[in-house]
Amino acid sequence: WSSTSSWVGGIVPTSADNVIIVSGAVISMDSDTYATRNSGTTTVVNAGGTLATNKTYFNKGTTTINGLFQLNAGGWVSDEVATPANNPLVYGTNGTLIFAAPYGANNGNYWPTTNGPVNVTVNASSNLDLGFARTVTGLFQTSSNINNPGNITIGPNGTFQLNGGYSFSGTGSPTYGASSLLKYNSGGTPPRAAEWTTATSGAGYPANVQVSNASTVDMGSSSAQCSKDLLIDTSARLNTTTTGLTVLGNVTSNGTISLGGDVTTQGNWTIGASGTQTNNSKAVFFTASTGNQTITRTGGGVVNFDYLVVNKAAGNVQLSASPATSVTLNTAAGDVLQLSNAGALDLNGQTLTLNNNGGSIAANAAGRSITSGLTGATLAITGTKSFNGAGTLVINTNVTTVLSAGFDFGVNKVTVNGVLQLNGGGFATNGSAPTYASASTLLFNTGGNYDMHNGTADVAGWFRNVASTGSAQAGVPWNVTISNNTSVRYNSANNDVFPRSINGNLLINTGSSLTLGGLSGTAGDFFLRGNWTKNGTFNPNTRLVSFNGTTAQTINGATTFDFLTLNNSTGLTLQASSPVTVNQTLALTSGKITIGANNLTVGGLMTGYNATNYVVTASTGQLKRTVGGSA
Repeated sequence: WSSTSSWVGGIVPTSADNVIIVSGAVISMDSDTYATRNSGTTTVVNAGGTLATNKTYFNKGTTTINGLFQLNAGGWVSDEVATPANNPLVYGTNGTLIFAAPYGANNGNYWPTTNGPVNVTVNASSNLDLGFARTVTGLFQTSSNINNPGNITIGPNGTFQLNGGYSFSGTGSPTYGASSLLKYNSGGTPPRAAEWTTATSGAGYPANVQVSNASTVDMGSSSAQCSKDLLIDTSARLNTTTTGLTVLGNVTSNGTISLGGDVTTQGNWTIGASGTQTNNSKAVFFTASTGNQTITRTGGGVVNFDYLVVNKAAGNVQLSASPATSVTLNTAAGDVLQLSNAGALDLNGQTLTLNNNGGSIAANAAGRSITSGLTGATLAITGTKSFNGAGTLVINTNVTTVLSAGFDFGVNKVTVNGVLQLNGGGFATNGSAPTYASASTLLFNTGGNYDMHNGTADVAGWFRNVASTGSAQAGVPWNVTISNNTSVRYNSANNDVFPRSINGNLLINTGSSLTLGGLSGTAGDFFLRGNWTKNGTFNPNTRLVSFNGTTAQTINGATTFDFLTLNNSTGLTLQASSPVTVNQTLALTSGKITIGANNLTVGGLMTGYNATNYVVTASTGQLKRTVGGSA
């Protein structure tokens, strides 16, 4: 202050002069001669300007801080009773108070309760003994120890920033405003302390929390909760508490989140493009009572969990479709996926993979569901898993369940509304099967031979010797498709002693085949209520195929049967280019066969024909009977 070079015109302002400290200027009150600002004077520190003092500053006029006011060693702003009065400083909308030396803040007009500093900075090596309660509505940042942090209140949108060198002593914890931020910015490895306690309201209970500046925060062993969002910046790390962290808002990790215990969130879960999630066999619970919660990998990719728990009374846990995000569960023991409330897991057109052998999908009540609002979703079982729990699981229409390992569906526990796809290594364990809803499909996609009975149990999720009813049934597929050069057999010896049924359509694709059972009686027969499409190979193996639907059925593709029965009063129609040969018996139990331009050739008996059950030859097709000859 006392230097002429500090002032425009080279004239040092006296106590009676008005003063403006402009942006970029740093003025230090270094002289008792000028440390009194007379009554009626104005002293204004513009934004970007600094007024510092190592003297007692007597503010008998008006001092307005729109920039920075700094207390150096020995500095103070008098609040002594005097005439004229010593007035408090007035801080503007971004005015900042800086402690630049160890300080006992007990009284003084530098930090008034009205029009006080919006921001407060505690510099390095400037321990602050805070003896009075104050509220900071902007940024409170510290690089030193704060004694009695319980005297700090961070305003509704304020920030409490912990820089390198910070610590706490004395009593209490800060109180945080509704949308305030606790920011770890030290760049070191601080433990959680007074700034964030086990409280779920009041002091020590932060709203938003951010880990920044390559800091590593170890939360220790006591529980913790924050009322809004958790953000972990790139290169930063949060080791969550071993007894549970609850985040009532969103969790976003662009750095590393390492689970010391389970984490519960009522918001979205986002892992950044370079973010890391270390699960340590802990669970993430999604528990918002309403609304969707979204799992996202920034830029698209996979988010890995060990245990995923959906416990929502309403709304779904949803995988992000844009960016496209898949989820993989890697744990090999326990209930790796838990559906614990009415809210569903919505794959949203993406993929959920259950990896490694062991573990289960658990549902605690009837009708828990895995769904997808978009087509193309996949539930991929790549390690042996099972269903567990007192409830039931519904896998909805847009979801294809792909088994590349064994899955135990339980007894009347799992309903498939979409596709159950058997890839190489995929099978139903313990003779289990899902319930197949209307229009669902069992898809054989393994390649090579697939035997539906292994000599001990059914392994394809398709029960033998259970008649179809025309409604959803456990172990009776609705539609069956055979693809990918797969040869489906009843068993390896082609001598299975029981028939199989479906409620809908059969499709044998090019390069694939179906071989029936092959013994006498009803052993190894095949019953269908829908349409027959053969683009691949069918091996009747001396067994019967029975069309026993209740709506009109069709045959698509040239097919040779050994025994064929029509037991459907609404009839059977051969589609274009679909000639049929019956090597042995054609039984017209009920209904008409319309052959159109196709030939129907019967090599054995025709039974059951009468005035209502017969062959319709209304086009160029012919009914042909093979008659044996003699020399």
